[in-house]
Amino acid sequence: MVTGNHKYYNNGDIAAQGESWQKMFLPNVGYYHNKVVRIDNVDFILSTLWSRKPPVDEFTIQNGMNDYAQILYNKRRLIPQNINDEFERNLAFIKQSVCKSEAEKIVESHTICQHSQPSKTDTREVY
Repeated sequence: MVTGNHKYYNNGDIAAQGESWQKMFLPNVGYYHNKVVRIDNVDFILSTLWSRKPPVDEFTIQNGMNDYAQILYNKRRLIPQNINDEFERNLAFIKQSVCKSEAEKIVESHTICQHSQPSKTDTREVY
């Protein structure tokens, strides 16, 4: 499973566990953040990929979304810039993982394919 915003409600701290982690509940069930799991030559790229918040909307977003009253970031109340920073780190992880992968197929937790130019040299299937 990939964590989402509700995992951090009730003062959970997004930054507390670091930039890459996994927490296993059973041998085959766990939470993952910025991890690649390979199963049968298929890479599963697992990252939360928070949404980027436009600066013009930050005040409205921060005052209108429950996340900012419920979630911490480095022991402080979450602000839109924290989410933008997380988005950039998560997107970089996903892009780097796609580039480094030597698997026959790649499954991304959040697709970035629509945001990048297709490559004629990369013939792997990406889901």
